[in-house]
Amino acid sequence: SDIKKLSAEEIIANSLKEYYSGSIGIAVLDIYEDGCEGKIDEVLEAAKTYSYHLLVIMISHHHRQQTEVYFFGNHYGCFPARQSFSRIISRAKDLVPYVYGKINEE
Repeated sequence: SDIKKLSAEEIIANSLKEYYSGSIGIAVLDIYEDGCEGKIDEVLEAAKTYSYHLLVIMISHHHRQQTEVYFFGNHYGCFPARQSFSRIISRAKDLVPYVYGKINEE
């Protein structure tokens, strides 16, 4: 769906999956064109209101082949605020194993 027509909360809710007994939430935004920066800012602001130990917002910029990952509620203390990748990464194959690996290092 067109993210420009949805609220920030709807965007997060539509793609949110919970992990680690519900203490971690990961939401993915798929962006295919420039011009969504305002909506991305709204989503990142809304993410601050969630009460997960860790909420991850993964933004896949398909038109640029880049992924930006934002970490909120850093209960674990081992994640940067933001991390960038020069490719499109997968939530299941890349991000979830990365998050679990970092937590298990603690």
